[in-house]
Amino acid sequence: MPVVQAQEDSRPSDSAPVLSLTVDGGGETRLVQGWPLVVDLTVVHPRAFERGIIEPLVLQVENGLWADLITLEIRDGKGKLREWPLAISPLAELEQSLLLDGESAGFLAWLLAPGASVELGEGTYQVTAVLDDGGVITRSAPTLVKVVREAEPPTDQDRNAKDEHVATYHLLEGTFEQGLLVVDGLLKRQPDSVPGLVLRADLLAAGGMLEEALGAYSQAIDAALKHDPEAQDPPRHLLRAYNALLAKILEDE
Repeated sequence: MPVVQAQEDSRPSDSAPVLSLTVDGGGETRLVQGWPLVVDLTVVHPRAFERGIIEPLVLQVENGLWADLITLEIRDGKGKLREWPLAISPLAELEQSLLLDGESAGFLAWLLAPGASVELGEGTYQVTAVLDDGGVITRSAPTLVKVVREAEPPTDQDRNAKDEHVATYHLLEGTFEQGLLVVDGLLKRQPDSVPGLVLRADLLAAGGMLEEALGAYSQAIDAALKHDPEAQDPPRHLLRAYNALLAKILEDE
């Protein structure tokens, strides 16, 4: 992965895209050696949340993809640049240009394979997304990643958490059958695991097995209500996923 040397952004603040970086869906992250890692980036217009007319911004590469303008800068605790074998998700739908306005945004996901994280040294690292648009540099706020050794022996909670991370990796990698094998192992240990059932539904849906996925979402909703008997309604995100998939199935009939 290429390394970018940071420069000051010379553009006016209202003309530079805003980069928002998360690692494993959050801020500061604990990465266990042997586990995968997912780095997500959102690129938005600097006035995306304002009212009124917004002049669009365009990120474009003549002989490539707009994602070629962005790299990840990784520094260790001493500030030294490091290279990690991160790769953009093969499921990413990328084009030559990216239009940014009040309604559209850009999204990227980088993946670090479980085997690759074993080679990372323990310690705290700083991950920053860097956009080089014709020599003008825009940076995201840095995110901290603490690399730690895997516990021996792992607890059931450790095993479940690892399986959730690995299954998510396979979902974004497009290796759905491998992800289902991982989730099946998780659900064998904990049949009412809501994250496990949701991942199973997501993997089935991504693999085109829509009716089976609908059943898994239904199981996840039942399990969520079982875990929280006082809840009046199922979690909204699960209900939305179930309804969206049901609509797609009915539309395809």
